[in-house]
Amino acid sequence: NVETQRANTSSLFWFMKRIINMRKKYKAFSRGEMKFLPVDNPKILAFTREYEDEKLLIIVNLSKHSQPAEIDLSAFRGYIPTEAFSKNNFPVIREDRPYFFTLGPYDYQWFALKKSAQETRAEKRLPHLQVAQWEDIVSKENREVLQNLILPDYIQHSAWFVSKDKPIYSTTIPTLTALPIDGRDAQLLLIEVAFESGLPEYYQLPLVFVPEEDGRKLLETDAAAVLAQLSINGEAGYLCDAIYTTGFQQALLSFMAAQKRFMASGEVLFFAKPEVKEYSSNALELKSRLHKTSELHTSVLYDNHYFLKFYRKVDRGIHPDVEITRFLSEDLSFPHTTRYIGSIEWH
Repeated sequence: NVETQRANTSSLFWFMKRIINMRKKYKAFSRGEMKFLPVDNPKILAFTREYEDEKLLIIVNLSKHSQPAEIDLSAFRGYIPTEAFSKNNFPVIREDRPYFFTLGPYDYQWFALKKSAQETRAEKRLPHLQVAQWEDIVSKENREVLQNLILPDYIQHSAWFVSKDKPIYSTTIPTLTALPIDGRDAQLLLIEVAFESGLPEYYQLPLVFVPEEDGRKLLETDAAAVLAQLSINGEAGYLCDAIYTTGFQQALLSFMAAQKRFMASGEVLFFAKPEVKEYSSNALELKSRLHKTSELHTSVLYDNHYFLKFYRKVDRGIHPDVEITRFLSEDLSFPHTTRYIGSIEWH
């Protein structure tokens, strides 16, 4: 009877209740446009439903056996399929390959297609700043703009932000240091992120000015690198995360090789073993590139020879990764680990 089914969340009663609630949640199930998608496997039915900003992907296995399905979803490049019931995110849809699914006997899958954080940021209207000179970007007035209008939204949607489930209450810049690179200095910020409850977290973010043409290319390839539009004495460009620029990547290695120390409202120490100085001085053309292996840090490869982990979230004391790597490679001489050759430290 009904009471028995109410007590069992796996019953037909609860199944129908969830289905009805899902139909009410997404208007696209009953309105808008429906398109069938070509699938090589005739036992798989796939179609989309679209209404206003809602995009749904429905896949049904019509067979009593498990079936594979490769579906061309290139029209939704950059979108993330989110399973409608569990809210689990599937890998982002790419343009260069079909999307692969596996369905059990008479199985079905409902997905809400949502744009990735990078795609969403690229489409959002960027904030605009105007300064007379680059150094003014961290003046008292502009620091307020950064702390209140730009950094909270940027950090909240960054892949390396650890506490994505906690809304940011405020951001402040207690410490910053200018790092000289070709042209204008980079500003290395130490940012305190506060929440409504719990302890604050600290993140480091290097900022540079990127001219308009190069900034547009960066928007196309790595939208997450761009914080705002920026005009310096009439010169248009973008305020960007410096780690995405080759000049800053190579400056980091040269600072480490030269054992540099920079001081402003904070002190940053660069340290590396002599082999780094020897390597960088003998290299005819040092090449660097980002290596995206983790969301918690940004990695830079130098000639496929050195590997720099630029951690975003920082805490007091030695980072565990540095301590463990140093212990394994130096104290134990463990051969199956990366060698410790240097570090960057806030003081």
